[in-house]
Amino acid sequence: KHYEFLRQYYAGATESLKQRLDDLRMISNGGSLNIEFLEKVIGKPLETDRIKQLANLFEHQVNDYQLAIVMTNAIRSSLEPTELYSRLGNLFFKQGNLEKAMTMFQKDLEISLKTRHGDYIHTAKTYNNMANVLHSQGHFKESLTLHQMSLDIRLEAVGPEHQLTASTYHNMACVLQNQGRLEDAMTFYEKALAIRLKILGPGHSDSAQTYNNMAAVQNSLGKLERALELYHKALEIQLWAFGPGHDATAQIYSNMAIVLGNQGKVEEAIKMYQNSLEVRLKAMCKNYSNTTAISYEIVGLLRRQRKVNGAAPLARLMTYTISDKVRLHIVGGSIVDYSPGMFDTSGDSNVLKDSRTERKSNRAVAIVNATNEGCLGGGGLDNALNKVGGISLVKDRYGLKVLPDGHTRCQTGKAVLTGPNNYGNLHVPFVIHTVGPVYWEWDRKMPNRVNEEREDGMNPFQAADHLLKSAYTNSLKVAKDHGISEVAFSLISAGVNRGERTLEDVLSIAVIGICDWVQENTAVATNSRNGIVVEDISLVGYTIEEMRVLLDVCQNHFSADGELFKRDLKTRPSFRRPSEYVRSSLKK
Repeated sequence: KHYEFLRQYYAGATESLKQRLDDLRMISNGGSLNIEFLEKVIGKPLETDRIKQLANLFEHQVNDYQLAIVMTNAIRSSLEPTELYSRLGNLFFKQGNLEKAMTMFQKDLEISLKTRHGDYIHTAKTYNNMANVLHSQGHFKESLTLHQMSLDIRLEAVGPEHQLTASTYHNMACVLQNQGRLEDAMTFYEKALAIRLKILGPGHSDSAQTYNNMAAVQNSLGKLERALELYHKALEIQLWAFGPGHDATAQIYSNMAIVLGNQGKVEEAIKMYQNSLEVRLKAMCKNYSNTTAISYEIVGLLRRQRKVNGAAPLARLMTYTISDKVRLHIVGGSIVDYSPGMFDTSGDSNVLKDSRTERKSNRAVAIVNATNEGCLGGGGLDNALNKVGGISLVKDRYGLKVLPDGHTRCQTGKAVLTGPNNYGNLHVPFVIHTVGPVYWEWDRKMPNRVNEEREDGMNPFQAADHLLKSAYTNSLKVAKDHGISEVAFSLISAGVNRGERTLEDVLSIAVIGICDWVQENTAVATNSRNGIVVEDISLVGYTIEEMRVLLDVCQNHFSADGELFKRDLKTRPSFRRPSEYVRSSLKK
C-alpha cells in the first residue's frame, strides 16, 4: 500500500506524489531517488515524457532540484544538447551551485552559436541566464553587459512590447538595485511594469513581483509611504492569483513589516511579521531560516520599543486550540512584561498591550516562574522577577510554608502560589512558582547515560521527564484551584538546567503536559462543577531559538488550522523522533 500513491501518479494523480515525497524518501531507505527505483515501484519502464513530467514536478512544485537533476540526466540522450544544458544550468542555479550552472550555460551558448544560427531568441535566453549567475556571484558590471546583449537581441527579434523584453528590463533593474543605483533601477522597473501591465494585465504574478521590487527601492530611498502603496498593490495581486497561503505572500508581509518598522509603527510591523509567520507555518514550510528570521525581527522590534517607551509589548506568534474553551498561545518577548487581558481575539492585533490603563479583563492572571526548591530567588529569570516584583514579592516568597527539612518551600515537580498582591512593576497579581528538574544532575547520577533508550526499553531520564511534566500540570492545577483563568509560563528547565537534554525534548514535554492536563480536566468538567477554569495558556519564548523550537514542536501536535490532533500523540504521522521518544518516556 505504500507504493499505491506512485501508481496513482503514473495514472495522472501528480498531487499525490507531491504530498507523499517524504514517504518516497523513506521507502528508498533514505537514499536519493533514481529512475531504477521508480520503475521498480511502478512495475514498468518510464517513458521519456513521463520522466520529463517528473522532473518538472520536482522542480516547480516540490522544489527538490537534486531529484529534478536526476530525472533530467536520465533522459539526456533524448534531449537536444542546448535543451539539456539549459535545463541543467537552471537547476544548478536554483540549487545554488553557481559554478556548475555557469559551466552548463557556457556549453549551451557554445553549441547554440555553432548550430542554431538564426535562433536568436535562445541565444538571448542563454545570455540572460549567464547574467543571472554573474549577478548572484556579485559581478554586477559583467552581468549588466550580458543583460544588455540579451536586450539588444530581444528588441530586434520580438520588439519593445514583449514579455521577454520586460523580463530583461526587470533583471537589469535588479542588478542596478544591488549596485546601489536606485534611480536607474526604478527607471528599468517602470519599463518592465508598463509592458507587463499591457501584455499580461494588472492581475499577473509577474506584475506583483515588479511592484514588490519597486517598493523595496522606494524604501531604500526613504520614500516609505510610496513603498507601502506599492507593497499593497503587490499583495493584492498575490492574494488574487495564489491566495493567502503562498510563500510569496508571506514574503510581502515581511517586506511591509520592514517599512512599518522604519516608520516606527512597531505594533503594525509585528502584526505583519506575525501574518508572514502564520502563512509559512500553515503551509508547513520547513525553511527555518525564514521563520527564525521573522522571530529575530520580532525580538528586535520588541527591544527597540523597550528603549523608546520604557516597556515592551509581547508578540503572539501563533494560537492553537486545545479544546473548545482552552487556547495555547506561543508568545515572544519577556514574561516580566506580561499583563492581563492580552488575548482579545475579536481584534486583529497580535501585539500584547503593556499598559495597566488598557486592561479590559477582570480575569485573574498569573505568570509561572521557574525557581529552585528554596523558592526565594536564584539566577536568570528568577532573579529578574524579584527585581521587577519588588519587596512585596520577596516578602510573599519568604512567607511560603517551609517543609520539615528547613529549606524547601516547593519540591521539584510541585507548584506554589504567591498573591494576589501588587508586585512592583509586574502587571499580574499572582505568581506561580514551580521547580523543574536539573537535568545535568541526572547526568552525574548516570555517567554512562546516552540520549537513547537502553536495551531494557527504559529512558534514563524517565523520572526527570515526569517531574518536568508535573511542574506544568501542577502549576495549572494551582491556577485552577484559585480561579485563575489566564496563565503564562516561562520555559521550565529549558536553559542551563536542561543539561544534555535537547531544547526540543523539554519543550515537547511542556506541550504534552499542558495538552494532557487540559483534556483530562475537560473530561472532568462534563461530570461535575469542578471542571476547567483556565482558558488561555501561554508559553513565552525569550530567545529566537526558543521561539523557533516552540513553533516546531507545536507543528507535531496541532494541525495547520491550529486544532489539536485527536489521535494519540505517538501515532501522528508528522510526529518526529525526539517528541516520539519523550511521549514514550512519559507513558512508562
